[in-house]
Amino acid sequence: MGKKTLKQKNKVRRILRIRSSVRSGQIENALLLYCSNRYMLAQVLRVSDGKVLFSAGSNEKDFSPKGKNKETAQVLGRRIAERSIQNGVSRVFFDRRGKKYHGKVAVFCDSARESGLKF
Repeated sequence: MGKKTLKQKNKVRRILRIRSSVRSGQIENALLLYCSNRYMLAQVLRVSDGKVLFSAGSNEKDFSPKGKNKETAQVLGRRIAERSIQNGVSRVFFDRRGKKYHGKVAVFCDSARESGLKF
């Protein structure tokens, strides 16, 4: 059980590569995307102290497409971009938590960019 598979090693390598660019100190706010087995959640946080500024998720009561598919990712990307612009945050660093930039993650990013958020 001590050996990690190649898939796990690649994920850890992606996480470390992303976090090293966050530590460079040039970034004020980060956008985190978390996909559980049931929901998708996005948070914008201040990197300096780790405080969550605001969040959005598919588990909210007024969220229309339930689940964790591409439609949900698109609506969630629009919603988090609108909230960030309302709160004065227009530029963020995107932390995809080791996920590949493919599928739901790519749709989320594209919809957030279309709504005016800059990565």
